[in-house]
Parts: sequence; C-alpha cells; structure tokens
Amino acid sequence: MTTVRIVRIEPYHKIYGMLVPILAQRLLESLQNLGDESGIIVTNFMASLWARSPDVILLAAIDPAGKIKGYAAAVAQQNETVMIKPRLDEPTENDAVKEMIDHIENWSRDKNITYLTLTDRRADPPWIKKHGFKITRYV
Repeated sequence: MTTVRIVRIEPYHKIYGMLVPILAQRLLESLQNLGDESGIIVTNFMASLWARSPDVILLAAIDPAGKIKGYAAAVAQQNETVMIKPRLDEPTENDAVKEMIDHIENWSRDKNITYLTLTDRRADPPWIKKHGFKITRYV
C-alpha cells in the first residue's frame, strides 16, 4: 500500500493538465456502468472543466511516482453537488476516499451548497455508514 496525495486537476496546469485525458477516459468507463448517457455527461463535464467553470471539480489520487490511483468528480448545480462515487484502484495507507469526499464537501460549502448527492451503481452499506450517506432513490 502506498500513500497518495489528493490533487485538484486543472486542465491548464503544466503538469497535472496532462492527466485530464486519462481521467476523462476513466470517468467515462465508470459512468457507463450507471447508464447509457455517459458520453453526454462526460462531454459536458469535460467541456465545463476546460472552460474553467467554477461549478465542476475533478480530483485525482496520485502516488509518489506520479501515477493515478483513483479519482472523484463532482458538479454543483443550484443548491446541490452531485458527486460520482470516488474510485480507487487499490487500498491506500491514507483514507483517500474520505479525503476526496472531504475535499468535495469543503468545495461545496465554499459555494454555499447544502445538499450533497452521491451517485453509485450499487448500495454499499459499510461505505454508506462510514461516510454518512443515506439511500434516497434507486434508478
């Protein structure tokens, strides 16, 4: 197990910007498990990210060698942040998923958003209990 750093990915950053295409592909593959409109969602999300919209955030868990070990993405709309469940390739020494959720929660608070929605393809009771989410709807 390694310790990872959680980094906010900005497309125009001279180093981390190079990770955007890799993360876009991983986000697309993840969303394809949730439904058939994944291409539209990822296209709109990435366009907003490249346009420097303050209403989207993309995080990556980066190991000391600079490899992507996980990611999280979220969109703020009206009074709600919609977050794709953070993904990790393997367990890490630090609780990277919690760090990503905390980062998105703080980002949302800074925007005066009070409602956080997590999308996932299955209910994971231990994960839900650990992070304080509750199931409100199945699609």
